Amino acid sequence: MIETNFAPARRLTQEELSRQLEVISHSEVVSVLLNSVSGLFAIVNEQRQVLSLNDKFIKMLGIGDTYEFFGLRPGEILQCIHSDEMPGGCGTSKFCSTCGAVVAMLSSIHSDQAAEETCALTMRAEEGCNELYLRIRSQPIRIGGYRLLFLFIQDITVDQQRAVLEKTFYHDINNLLNGLYGASNLLLRDKKIEKYSQVIHNLSERLIKEVEVQKMLSKHATEASLQKTEVSTDNLFAEIRSFYSHHPVAEKKHLEIFAPDQNVHLYSDVSLVLRVLCNMITNALEASTDNEVVKVGMSKVGMSKVADRAIFHVHNNQMIPENVQLRLFEKNFSTKHGDGRGLGTYSMKLIGEKLLGGKVEFTSTDSEGTTFTLSLPVMD
Repeated sequence: MIETNFAPARRLTQEELSRQLEVISHSEVVSVLLNSVSGLFAIVNEQRQVLSLNDKFIKMLGIGDTYEFFGLRPGEILQCIHSDEMPGGCGTSKFCSTCGAVVAMLSSIHSDQAAEETCALTMRAEEGCNELYLRIRSQPIRIGGYRLLFLFIQDITVDQQRAVLEKTFYHDINNLLNGLYGASNLLLRDKKIEKYSQVIHNLSERLIKEVEVQKMLSKHATEASLQKTEVSTDNLFAEIRSFYSHHPVAEKKHLEIFAPDQNVHLYSDVSLVLRVLCNMITNALEASTDNEVVKVGMSKVGMSKVADRAIFHVHNNQMIPENVQLRLFEKNFSTKHGDGRGLGTYSMKLIGEKLLGGKVEFTSTDSEGTTFTLSLPVMD
């Protein structure tokens, strides 16, 4: 038996597949659907193997010989990055438990009823990877003694990408506005205006930068122009400490910031560095319960006596669910934990790695909690 981490791995033989294809080729229902469905349409068997695709699907895939896809599974013909991780192929990796396409098909098979799910899929391309977001409806049907599935697939990638960027943007803007609101309340209560004027000025500058970043992300994120300057880690930690000292999300929580003894200098875009770090910190605070501690710090690493990278780390005591961990940084994956919570993980990865040239990672276990890290090169 072929090993699997989720869906059954068994496939039919070519002879069995050919018999099924012979049956559907004489079905008027199949003929009408193949020629009339405006979106993507596929017919698969109970083993989730593709028997037929409509012309629009074939054109999208750029397939010349339709026999190329015969007997493969949807993730294999779409070249999903997880489809070849296990010998059983599409549906059998640990990532497949969060795939809407596999879940919809299995649900239809088990219940013998229609099922609809959304599917976030990363497909291999000639240059890098393309991310798709699909709405999939699986409809079971019996034809010639075989139970098959009609898959009605709608590509909603563009709408989803726009929604993700907007949600992330509003989340980050709201984060800054809460900081401004907290500082302005303190300003009203305290006669020493100078004490808070710099805080409000800094936050206003970051709001302007957030709007500029959103414009860049809405177009071509990797082509964004950075405003690089020398960045002092002492100044970074000072601004973070000031920002969260009056931020509502930090109420009833304990934020402990451990700045290193030795100041380190980066050459980077300070607004973007702060955006990534503040996303990490805000998410950690939102995930924490009252009186829990969120720890922020930095370490230095390098191959020689002189450190060549600074690693910022943000830790909280809560564990991210395992199924969420598998796809945490994917653009189109939603944790569905409510408004605001968990947003920004995709933008952390995008900004931290594509724009700043660093590395964004995380670890999360029940015993150790969750730690996000941002690694950036330091100045020579």
